[in-house]
Amino acid sequence: MNRIRSIEAIFVVVLAVCCPRAARADDALQFAWKSSPALFADQAFDYQLQLTSAQTTRGRLSWRLAMQHRTLGRGGRSVELQASETTTIDLPLRIPPLQLGIAREAKLEVSFFNAGQELTSEVRKLWLFSRDPFAGRQQWLQQLEIALYDPAGEIGELFSRAKIPCRKVRSLDGLESIRHGVVIIAPGVSLKSKPTVGQTVRELAAGGRTVLWFAPRDGSFDLEFSAENKAPGNLSLAGSAIVKRLDHRLDSRHWDGHDHDPIGFKFGVQRRRPQLQVAAGADGWLWFETAFDHPAGRLIVFGGDLTDRWEESPTPRYFLAAILRHVDSEHSTPIHSDLQELP
Repeated sequence: MNRIRSIEAIFVVVLAVCCPRAARADDALQFAWKSSPALFADQAFDYQLQLTSAQTTRGRLSWRLAMQHRTLGRGGRSVELQASETTTIDLPLRIPPLQLGIAREAKLEVSFFNAGQELTSEVRKLWLFSRDPFAGRQQWLQQLEIALYDPAGEIGELFSRAKIPCRKVRSLDGLESIRHGVVIIAPGVSLKSKPTVGQTVRELAAGGRTVLWFAPRDGSFDLEFSAENKAPGNLSLAGSAIVKRLDHRLDSRHWDGHDHDPIGFKFGVQRRRPQLQVAAGADGWLWFETAFDHPAGRLIVFGGDLTDRWEESPTPRYFLAAILRHVDSEHSTPIHSDLQELP
């Protein structure tokens, strides 16, 4: 028995000595994807990834972009990696056009070769989107009766270019006059400079309207429930997982501290009143939702700014479409597993 074990030990040592590259291949070279998995179609795009090698090495990086077993493009380049340093590589992709309103799954396959031997490879699933998520759905958008409160005017311009019909509301008094439909509060509205906006949106939701509020800049608003302030049927919070929960094709990391600090929400108490407080994204939740009954209304506060890379990435506009489907009772399905339900 001891002799057999000795032979096994010798075999393991010989294998390790003769095949060090195979034993260390997975650990010696690491991939990290830098670009988003959600991309617009009909564009030329440099897709970024990072390579980190445990030791100095030279080799060839090859890549292939495929969609439905059809190769859209391929290429390769020589790469020299320094030990323990990270090298950023640009892969030139040329993405073909798609029909309006269409998204397609694609795969980006990347391999690194040294002396003709493949050291490691990675495959990343991509989603390619046409630029108009509302193609063929103008009638549906009209039925939503969107009212937009946008003091800065930036979202209004985006909606005009995207052909999203909306009624522009210039003042908080104008919001109070809305009796039905979807109310959108544009990013950047400050609760400190406009402290009554929190009370206004809460009353709108309690009165049966649907309110979508994006990226409030600072401050807090009360969540006090009393005889005058009807309690909601439920409250829920979610992190960035809400993005994929509403549309699994989108980039859940899109709003994770790109060019600005992310916005989050947390509960607090001020003067013995519960509040929803704007906080740094790392310290709070990205999504707050509350629903009311009799009449049915809803308030959603989302920390992501829709204007963030609207023209560069499909995630903002397709996430807006996903939220509108979510709040439309005829087309939405309830969210369960990724939300924390509160009593």
